[in-house]
Amino acid sequence: MGEAVRVVAVVDPDSRALDRIKSIVPNAMRLTDIGQLFVADPASPNRAANSFDIKGAIVCTPPSVRIPIVEQLLSRKIGVLIEKPLAHALADARAIEKLGKQYADVPAMVGYCHRYTPAVVEMRRRADAGELGEVIRFENTFACWFPSMQGHWMSDPQASGGGSFMDTGCHSLDLFRYLVGHASMTAALFTGLWKDRGESNATVLLRSVSTARHTRVAGVIASGWAEPARFELRLTGTRGALVYDYEKPTELRWIPSEGAASTIEVRTHDDRFDLQLADFVRILRGESPVGQPASLADGAEVSRMVDECRRFQQII
Repeated sequence: MGEAVRVVAVVDPDSRALDRIKSIVPNAMRLTDIGQLFVADPASPNRAANSFDIKGAIVCTPPSVRIPIVEQLLSRKIGVLIEKPLAHALADARAIEKLGKQYADVPAMVGYCHRYTPAVVEMRRRADAGELGEVIRFENTFACWFPSMQGHWMSDPQASGGGSFMDTGCHSLDLFRYLVGHASMTAALFTGLWKDRGESNATVLLRSVSTARHTRVAGVIASGWAEPARFELRLTGTRGALVYDYEKPTELRWIPSEGAASTIEVRTHDDRFDLQLADFVRILRGESPVGQPASLADGAEVSRMVDECRRFQQII
């Protein structure tokens, strides 16, 4: 990837953040406003070199401020890889999805990177091949003890749209869609331990809908910033279960309904970001992706599910 990608510019309104990144990409222009990429005067010190030749941009701002940034990039034929979740609110997610349709010839994807976790890809392959029998349950927990999130912008609903469920639960919803198919929410219980902040913990129940590849699947999603650490994905069928513990990154466990369990060796989940970026570059070049990147429509659908959970949630 090092030879395929050149970082031309980094944009951040926080000059301290720009200073910190200098050692990582020393030759990149450091700008405080994205508009500086597109100033008319090519000799301007605030214009990144060859900015009009930029092919792609990674948008990793807080979700609440993305619409004008994405619009500026897409309107200039610059492809975008947008960090998850697509937006902090459903209306904004739909607005970004609409921009994607308006500029349909410009590559755009959402950073649901767990689609590129090698163990997850293997789980999907085996499930689709029928090795699990009839898939009946999806279980995913992304949780840890992270009390410092109470003061972070990611727990500020105005900036992020929520708390732990918005942060990691959106990954879980996309994983359900990737491994199982479309889903609808049946119950959502959120715990709010921090006053005026987003949810600290969440438990959500899902079910697959008739258009899914696997048609009778229950889903259990747990997320949290105020509980013991657990990062696990389990897909259970009538013949057995595949279990991936992210804290054992090269081991995918196969637990048959009858017989002894075994371990399937996989590449570490740390590779998911590189694999996702590689696919983004392929798409920018007009090539076919190796994986199944999340589209803006996928991102908007996850936002719809998050909104559904929030509208029917019980808070304790």
